Amino acid sequence: MRVLALLRQPRGGLACWAADATVWLAEEGVELVVDDAAWIPAQTGRATDKEVSKRLRADARGFDVIHALGYRAAWACAEAFSLRFPWVYTAYDPPKTTHPDLVDRLNSSRRGIVPSRSVHDDLDNADVLHLEVVPPPARIADPDRDVVRNELGIPSGCVLVYAQGEFTPESGLASLFPAMEAVWKDTPEARLAVVGEGTERLHSSDVRVTVLRTWLDHPGRWLSGADLVVVPARRAGWSRTAVEAMQAGVSVVLRNWGGLTEIGDPGVSTWLFDDDADLGRVLAEAAASPLRRESIGAAGRAWVENRLDPSRHAKRLARIYREAAGLT
Repeated sequence: MRVLALLRQPRGGLACWAADATVWLAEEGVELVVDDAAWIPAQTGRATDKEVSKRLRADARGFDVIHALGYRAAWACAEAFSLRFPWVYTAYDPPKTTHPDLVDRLNSSRRGIVPSRSVHDDLDNADVLHLEVVPPPARIADPDRDVVRNELGIPSGCVLVYAQGEFTPESGLASLFPAMEAVWKDTPEARLAVVGEGTERLHSSDVRVTVLRTWLDHPGRWLSGADLVVVPARRAGWSRTAVEAMQAGVSVVLRNWGGLTEIGDPGVSTWLFDDDADLGRVLAEAAASPLRRESIGAAGRAWVENRLDPSRHAKRLARIYREAAGLT
């Protein structure tokens, strides 16, 4: 069967998932065609929806199912097809609004795919129907850690704390700078690297801090070379960065919020912190505990391998598509 995926954002977890899923789904007899749907504008309205619907109906010819990646793409599918053509959507993050107009449109889909129980509950509490939790796997190359650290210029024995994402308040990346002060009290040689793009100005005059204003679609080298990978997002339904780092056997530190708490087992395969004030304490403890970092990193890798298998993921998606198209 043929599925058209509408991807408005060319970067981030959904975009990386779409690239991976085209390969995984091929093994299940599903051709996933990812459309660069940046042409779908952020704004809605009668005139805009009419033009978007016209193009979307034309693009849908020859496909069995449409997969809307994100809320705006789902809105476009609802306007173009309503209940007349099979479409599903992925809601990767919690909804910013649960306005009845959005809920009505989401409920015209055959299935809403969410990465975590947290996103499921947010939508379910707003009376969104047909939801299914499908945590997305991720797979990265497993490079030689020593070689990578040498290429990155990380001295032997130095603890590297790494984070990436959009430079926005929502990402929580700014919380890392004051948190490192607590780390340096006991581990003064530790380093921090923050990578990403955005409007927020992130800067530190400390020579132990590196801020790279660039986007990495494939951050495997940084992840595998780090000792701690931090995801301080204040609003997230899932984190591909965390899953990739865990796959590489690196300890991951997650904010105790939303879908992030469903990645790994807290205290066993991940570290959790409650708020910005608590981040420094957790990072300082992790930086000063190499044996526990190693244990949590190994447990994280095992958790990903046991829970997030690409083959099982592809089989589940293929079933969703076939059920949506009435082929089962």
